[in-house]
Amino acid sequence: MMETMIESKTKNILKRDYSHIEHPSTAYARITKVSGNEYNLKILDEGKAVDTRFPEIPRVKSDRVFELGDIVAITLLYGKLSHVYILGKVI
Repeated sequence: MMETMIESKTKNILKRDYSHIEHPSTAYARITKVSGNEYNLKILDEGKAVDTRFPEIPRVKSDRVFELGDIVAITLLYGKLSHVYILGKVI
């Protein structure tokens, strides 16, 4: 019982104070839409399959040129889906 309580409290503290570690800092993503220098991204898992835990991320700007369907490496600044940056195309 004590172990369950400690585990629950630890999870709550991590979620409240360290929510940025809930998401990976870097990941694979597939380009799902291209509009000028803006891209919609779908985060992939390690096997490059769609990771259903994450919503599609719209309108990520980049000064690099990518094509629809390209797989790119991305970083989530401070673990936030609102701060996504494309690092480059995965070869």
